[in-house]
Amino acid sequence: MAAAKSRNLLSIAQAAEHIGVNPRTIRRRIADGCLTGYRMGPRLIRVDLNELDAILRPIPTAGDGALSRGRYVERLTGVCTPKPDAELAAGGR
Repeated sequence: MAAAKSRNLLSIAQAAEHIGVNPRTIRRRIADGCLTGYRMGPRLIRVDLNELDAILRPIPTAGDGALSRGRYVERLTGVCTPKPDAELAAGGR
């Protein structure tokens, strides 16, 4: 039996304070699929601290040559890929 992955769930306000952004930013990341929101009851929403930390990415510096060699785009792919929209996948508008 595999061990269950431990989640450290935070409220939207706590998550926003943790990374120093407005709570609306957390809600936007949930809406665009970059961050998973976990609903607990009709109003309570939580986010996983590990997932929140995982979507943060470092800014490349001029010294690492990432921008000049085109590696910056490669680094970004997969970091925050929105979840596919079922309607778009079905060929709708």
